[in-house]
Parts: sequence; structure tokens; C-alpha cells
Amino acid sequence: MYLTKPKEPINPLAKNIHKYYLYSFLKKLKFSLPIFALYFASKGLNYTNIINVFVAASIAQIIFEVPSGVFADYFGRKSALYVCAISNILSIVFYLFGTNAIHFLCGGFFLGITLAFESGTESAFLYDTLKDLEREKEYKKIEGRAHSFSLIGFAVASFFGGLIALISLQMTFWANFLIALLLPLIIYNFKEPKKYKALSDKKYFVHLKQAAIYSFKHTRIKWLIIFSSLVMVSVLAPFALLQIYIKGIGVPLKFFGIVYTFLLLTSALSSHVAHRVYKRLGEFKALLILPLFAGVALILMGKIIFIFSWVFIILLEFVYGYLKPVIMDEIHKLIESHHRATVLSLKGFVQGALFAILSPFLGYFADIYSLPTVLFIEGILVLIICVPMVFLIVKKKSAIL
Repeated sequence: MYLTKPKEPINPLAKNIHKYYLYSFLKKLKFSLPIFALYFASKGLNYTNIINVFVAASIAQIIFEVPSGVFADYFGRKSALYVCAISNILSIVFYLFGTNAIHFLCGGFFLGITLAFESGTESAFLYDTLKDLEREKEYKKIEGRAHSFSLIGFAVASFFGGLIALISLQMTFWANFLIALLLPLIIYNFKEPKKYKALSDKKYFVHLKQAAIYSFKHTRIKWLIIFSSLVMVSVLAPFALLQIYIKGIGVPLKFFGIVYTFLLLTSALSSHVAHRVYKRLGEFKALLILPLFAGVALILMGKIIFIFSWVFIILLEFVYGYLKPVIMDEIHKLIESHHRATVLSLKGFVQGALFAILSPFLGYFADIYSLPTVLFIEGILVLIICVPMVFLIVKKKSAIL
């Protein structure tokens, strides 16, 4: 008779990983994604009002970005995720029952709070979970996989959102609302990483000051934050006008959901394979393709205008999916755990500030000239500004070593 070796008990923290995948998928089931501008217009909002909704979101994100990271470091990651989930629900409620521009601005403001509380907290929660499990070297792979689940969620919601919109534009937001109610249940079942619970022995503003000084004194972290923020804004700003661009090149409205689905699946794939691409190319080339792909895509979108020009957006989607796991892994390796969420929120603050400042200019000059012309100029600026930053980042790493 053979004795079987008893199975080792599964560390409860290990279950966080698969729950994090589910959370990443569900939080991005935004069924209103392919038609939100049409819905806002149906409620009486003009183009200026619609843009201001996103400006309100950016302002809220700027205001709460750093405090949200301090909140997560001080009170724990789960507490911050609860705030994120509640503000998301409130945002959708304003969109559902709003009757004027002020109501929709409030919805945008709560959306900004949601983005602020999720930006650094989620990544810090995952990294600290892996660190407690002594698996932090797997972060790039697992974060990339989680990000791909997020983008698959976007893609699935875009496809079905287009179908739901044929029945009712507002029904897409009701679908968003039902999904939003599930997220607090998943957060409840997360296990807080033991090492990095509340920083009960630190004062709020002392911790904030220490994390800020830590970030800006560390030259490599500083340049990684600036570089990644500029590249991401160069991708996100055009997406605010993507529905207008797709309509302008002649894509019928009934195909919007399909186009969005295809583009977001591209992002999901690039996020999923990011760690393999990085390993094959090495740090310099892996970072260099970010501004190269973004810049070339914008230039092509600006100069080659016909019904299939939307395929150039594939390059932007590759950058969108690929950037997060690669950049976050680079930054994580340089941050001490008790500063992690705050430093990542500083990164989100920089990105949000740049978006709030630059995106109105994009819309303004697009009205004066044309959207393709502005995209072409933006592409050139991305190449001129961001490509040299890659050389600087790699040089700073060599100096550290």
C-alpha cells in the first residue's frame, strides 16, 4: 500500500490572480463604448458639451490621482478598489438619468474618480500579491494577460453594444450598470496582500511627500513616467474623436461595433504577448517601437484617407495594449513597495494632466483645419519628442548599473 503525499494547502493569495483576471474582464464590459457620443447627443448635448464631459473626467482624475494612491497605500488596496467601484456606479447613474449638460459633467467627474482610483491601485494590488507569493518575476506576463482580458472585455462589449444600440442607445448604459453592480462582490473576495496593508504608522501628507520626492529624485522613474504618459496620450487623444474619424472616412454606423471589436482584440493580443516581444527584442527595441508605431499610425491616418484607413488604427491599438505591461514592469522593479501605489498614481496624474491640457487643442485645431491634418502633425511630434526619450531612458539605466 502506497502512501500518498498530502497536498500542500493553496495560498489564499494565489486565488487573487484568477479573480483579478475576472475583475479585469468585467470592469471593461462597457457596452456603450461604440455609441456613447450618439447617446450624449440624443440627450441634447452638443459637441462642446461632449468634449467637456471628458475634460471633467480628466480634471477629476488629476485631482484624485495622487490622493487615491496615498489612500491605497494608507488604508489598503481593497478599500481603494471599493471607492473605484462606487464612483463607477454613480457615473453610470448620472448618464442614465441625466437631463442636462450639468448632469453629464457630474457623470464625467465620477468617471475621473473611478479612473484615478483604479490606475495605480490595481497594478499595486497585483504586484504585491505576486511579491508575497515570491512570483514577482511573473508580473509582466500576468499583468499582460490581465490587460488582455480587459481589452477582450472591451471588444465583447463593443460587439454586443452595437447590437443592443439597435434596440435602444440607453439600454447599453443599463447593461453597464448591471455589470458595475458585480464588481464590489469580486473585490470583497480579494485577499489583501499581508505585507502591504495599511501604513498605520505614517501620516498622509508625509507619505505623499516622501513618494513624490522618491519619484522625481529617481531619474529613470521620472523619465519612464514622462515617456509613457506622452505615448499614451498620443494614443488616447485620437480615440476621443475616433467615432468621428471612422464616420468621416465612410464606415456605416451599423459596422461601428464590429470595427471597435476588431481593434480592441488587436490590443488584447498585443498585451497578451507583450512579455514575449520584450524578451525577444530587448529593452531598447521593445521601448522604441512604442513611439514608432504610434507616430507612423497617426501620420498614415492623416495622409491616406479612404474607407479602409481605419486599419491604420491597428498600430495605435497595438501600442495601447502593449504599453501597460511593459512600462509598468519597468517602473515596478524600481519602486519600494510602501510607495508603490502612490508612485503609480503620480504617473497617472502626469498622464491625466497631459490629456486634459492637450486634448482640447486637438479638438480646437481639428475644427479649424481638419482631423486628418491634426493627426498627421501629432504623429510627427510623437516621433520628434518621444523617440529621443528612449535613448535617454536606456542611458539612465546604464548609468545606474
